[in-house]
Amino acid sequence: MTIHRPGRPEDLPEASLLWARWAALAAVTWDAEEEKETFRRGYWLGDSAGAGGCALHYDDSSCSRWVLVRADGGRAVLFGQDDSSKVGRYEPAIDLLAGAPGWVRREVRDGLLHQGRIECVYWFEDGSWHRAPYPDDLGDDGSTAG
Repeated sequence: MTIHRPGRPEDLPEASLLWARWAALAAVTWDAEEEKETFRRGYWLGDSAGAGGCALHYDDSSCSRWVLVRADGGRAVLFGQDDSSKVGRYEPAIDLLAGAPGWVRREVRDGLLHQGRIECVYWFEDGSWHRAPYPDDLGDDGSTAG
């Protein structure tokens, strides 16, 4: 399987498969003490900040933070940030929600987006992943690290 930099929608597995793999990691790495922490690391299942659904989270306590949200109708949103991403430093700024349907905008944490803590947004709808268009010279969106 070829992984591109920056990532391409076709690099991602189908949303339910990605959810299953991520949920399995969250289950096998679960730590009761971590549940009590304000700032968590690793993989976990938690609330989505959007329309009230559930989300899988990953934070390596260093440079990678990712969220996978399940939405109605078999849809999903994957968003996050990795220090390898060039998106936050790209000029002019890239609109990561360009072309995204309204339901994606409800799921992505707007505050984190404006703080530059989200540099990658992919959404799954109608059986495939999508993302905003990137400039041809963008080197990396951080998705390969996540």
